[in-house]
Amino acid sequence: MNIAMISRVLWRRRALRRRERWTRAELLKHQQRELATLRAFASVQSPFYQHLHRGLERAPLNELPVITKAMLMDNFDALSTDSAVRLRRLQAYLDELTTNDPFAGRYWVSATSGSSGRKSIIPTDAHEWAMMIASYGRANEWAGTRSGLTHPVSMAVVSSSTVWHQSSRVAATVRSPFIASQRLDAASPLPDIVARLNQIQPDVLIAYASMIKALAYEQLSGRLDIAPRAVNSSSEVLTADARALALRAWQVPPYNVYAATETGGIAAECHHHGGMHLFEDLVIPEVVDNDYHPVPPGRRALGFWSPCCSAGRSRSSATS
Repeated sequence: MNIAMISRVLWRRRALRRRERWTRAELLKHQQRELATLRAFASVQSPFYQHLHRGLERAPLNELPVITKAMLMDNFDALSTDSAVRLRRLQAYLDELTTNDPFAGRYWVSATSGSSGRKSIIPTDAHEWAMMIASYGRANEWAGTRSGLTHPVSMAVVSSSTVWHQSSRVAATVRSPFIASQRLDAASPLPDIVARLNQIQPDVLIAYASMIKALAYEQLSGRLDIAPRAVNSSSEVLTADARALALRAWQVPPYNVYAATETGGIAAECHHHGGMHLFEDLVIPEVVDNDYHPVPPGRRALGFWSPCCSAGRSRSSATS
């Protein structure tokens, strides 16, 4: 148990709760201040951004060049703001990773699966890592689950068990006497997953949307017998059919969560289940057309991305 990191996370979770009472004006002021700080830092510390944003220091976000995941990885070393953070070293670290020890003693490194055709590697320092975990804590709280010294929680996460997957690293970081997190590999045979869940009897079930649906069938058939207080769905589209099955199976509606390895939590449902609330205090999202131009409210778009983080497509980002 990393007591220092857990203390950081708990402190940031309290800060996030206060932000949820902000007015729109307070939120926009926060976004402007944080974005200005990020852009100033990147323009000074990152050779990549010194070149890419030359002459654009005062340009609005929609005039900045789009950064794809391929561009980020192809220019990783020049984009990095720390001479110790080099792509070859990070890959070697991930290849040998068996514990939750940070890279160079200060960076928690996660990687995407590469299902889009290109894997990205994301290092985060202690401040960033604590905030990412706190963003997931926000989603859990909105689903009715609060953990802490007086609120112990058992949690089962059915997703990737790969050690460098962000969900694995988060689980390893928060594991403590008051958060008993168990990971199950979604690629395992379904009967094995069911048997393990019956043993764990989790308070909270977190899984891919397709797995939520499969497990709801198992619960309704009598093979699975758990009674979670909260069910969180992530990583895939939660269909109306899967939502209805989960409600029938466990008498609690599933909560949809939208997140990314590059950012942590991006959006989540509240108890009204009327859609997801964007975490606009943590990311600045843009809804865009096929050419990455922002579209006005009410108009259907072809893409969604966050321009203030190292996302798959971003206009302004800085790798630690």
